[in-house]
Amino acid sequence: MRGRKPFGTEQVDQLPGPAEAKRRLKALLEVSNGTLRVCEACDRLGISPQRFHDLRQEFLENSLATLVGGKPGRPRTRTEETDKIRALEEELQRLRLENEGLRVQAEVNLIVPQRPSAAEPSKKKRRVRRAGGARDEPHDEPHVGTPRAVRES
Repeated sequence: MRGRKPFGTEQVDQLPGPAEAKRRLKALLEVSNGTLRVCEACDRLGISPQRFHDLRQEFLENSLATLVGGKPGRPRTRTEETDKIRALEEELQRLRLENEGLRVQAEVNLIVPQRPSAAEPSKKKRRVRRAGGARDEPHDEPHVGTPRAVRES
């Protein structure tokens, strides 16, 4: 067999705790391993078989609850560095969202034509009247060949 040799109930002696609790734990483990019978464990501990079964049930439930636990691995400790890293990550996320919003707004501004604002007066083109009241195309300046009476009206 490879690896460490299996320990028996000798490991219990190395644990911190009261001697009576260690005796009970050893008896529970020996009964579970099959090296000790329930009636012998009851005689050794001076308890009834019903009390032994209650102890075993409580031991198993508490052991299982301990093993269920939370996340695997070592629990994290909060330090100033982790707090600073978390703050920087949150700031980075906020700036990324802001940047994305500005990028989308710039794309919209390129696609949708802008209306002139109230601060910028719009340039209206004058329409030149022809003789007889007909309107010509809009012009900034009257044509050179247009008669004076038409240009002044």
